[in-house]
Amino acid sequence: MKHSTLGRGERGSAAAELVLLAPILSAVMGFIVVSGVLWFDHQVLNDAARSAAEAAAMGPTAVAAGDAARAVARDDLVGSSLDCPALRTSLDTSTYRAGGSVSVEVRCLALLPRLPFLSVSATVPIESLASASLEPYRLLGQ
Repeated sequence: MKHSTLGRGERGSAAAELVLLAPILSAVMGFIVVSGVLWFDHQVLNDAARSAAEAAAMGPTAVAAGDAARAVARDDLVGSSLDCPALRTSLDTSTYRAGGSVSVEVRCLALLPRLPFLSVSATVPIESLASASLEPYRLLGQ
């Protein structure tokens, strides 16, 4: 009985291919995970900005609107999965009058998740802008 010599030189080629592909597959999976986390964090920040703008639109004065917006943005992010040690909330109250609007910008340095094959943790700046209209027949500043 003769044994074929075909395939003798290919012993271990599957293991070699796996060794070469493992880092590439790990990098792709890491990219997918980090992209998903950033997308979700941006959605959380959008919700916080929208809530802050709505709270600011309910304030009796521009100063009270700013305080309410900052408090609501901070409170919205406390219960979320977004890890944001440096939160900044800024308001545009240039049209804060009956029938006007208020805009709120929320900025955050989001901490990226630590991946097992990376020994560094990084922060990524994300921001969101939302605005809300003030009621046209309301009395402000009283």
